[in-house]
Amino acid sequence: SNITRRVSLKQRSISSKNSSDEHSKEPKIRDQVRQWLSKRFRADPNSIRVSYREGDAEHLDMPATDRMVEIAEVGSSSRLALRVTVYHGERIESSFTINAEIEIQRAAMIVRQDIQRGRVVEESMILEQNRWFSPFETPATKKQVIGLASKSRIRAGAVVMHDDLEQPIVIERGEIVSVRSVAGSFVANRRARALKDARDGELFELESLDRQSRFTARASGKGRAVVVQNNETGQEH
Repeated sequence: SNITRRVSLKQRSISSKNSSDEHSKEPKIRDQVRQWLSKRFRADPNSIRVSYREGDAEHLDMPATDRMVEIAEVGSSSRLALRVTVYHGERIESSFTINAEIEIQRAAMIVRQDIQRGRVVEESMILEQNRWFSPFETPATKKQVIGLASKSRIRAGAVVMHDDLEQPIVIERGEIVSVRSVAGSFVANRRARALKDARDGELFELESLDRQSRFTARASGKGRAVVVQNNETGQEH
């Protein structure tokens, strides 16, 4: 859906001995666009870097004093298309479309050393730096990185993104697991053999140590699993 916001700027000109200086400080349409982008992407205006097409400068340098500026997002790809309508009093003074290439400075986690596939990320393996990103890119934060495992090899110097990580394997196939079976207020402990690898919170299959029965349980930390039995159905889940 299109995103539309109106920005009203009504300022009285302040007399100055240097009229050219006053003119250079007069708010422009580009200032209103930057303000809109800041709200759109919830970023500090100083952390946004914008480049426009050469032909857009004529519109962007129009004065914004005593004008109401309406900005609507009409398309996005590698560049953001914005429809700008400028009102002066009760009439539309101008209406045009501009294309903006936007970068936002965000804190990013940078890999100090190669991290192999499946390795759990520790704080010593990363450092925090500010980098420029597309507004549609979301680098992982330190809190989101520590303790997760890499899906594939991450090379030194790379930025860690959300898609690079997953929950680590906490139970390995063939491992003897401590299983807690919960039925109402009753809890029973038993041991069973894992039939597959499992990540924290995953359902996986186990078999009894005498290999006479199989069941599913949910991994709950290193070497632990939980089975909750439904009292009404008798089924485990």
